[in-house]
Amino acid sequence: VAYHYKKGLISLSGEYFFSVEQYEMIEADSTDPTFPSYLSNGVEKFLTVFNGADAVLNMAIGWEHQINNKMIVHLGMRSDFSYARNSNRVIGLTIATAPYDIYHISSGLSFRRKASRISLGLNYSIALRKIGQIINLTNPTINGNQNLFLFGKTEPNASIIYHSVTLLIGYTYYFALK
Repeated sequence: VAYHYKKGLISLSGEYFFSVEQYEMIEADSTDPTFPSYLSNGVEKFLTVFNGADAVLNMAIGWEHQINNKMIVHLGMRSDFSYARNSNRVIGLTIATAPYDIYHISSGLSFRRKASRISLGLNYSIALRKIGQIINLTNPTINGNQNLFLFGKTEPNASIIYHSVTLLIGYTYYFALK
């Protein structure tokens, strides 16, 4: 959806992705042994690769405003939520993106010259998520019956923190405006 006004434009965008039930993407040969035996935990499909996706709704808003005949300012925000399945997960291998939701904030300027436009901008992205530990090296003990020495009991207190800054440079040439 876009709303044009005298010197600018406000745009809204949204996209929805339906969920995909978990399925066997690559079926492993169950006759192959796994060593050491505690790795498979008695599960025959230990090396089978699963895939699936949660439903995702992403939104974006953008604004551009003409400052004068040669310069336009741009601002925008958008979400980039992960489809990585986090409910009813089958224990095993999965192929997925990083399981965190990213928020992007962008700003920039465009400069018009005769039949071309040069655009410069910055994009800042951030993601924060609490997750369970994969291993715990803080308290090195034997972990239950599996005899995993020095791995300790895992806790749900790990964090993923993601920051990114991107420089955007663009050039447009308008052939019809020679």
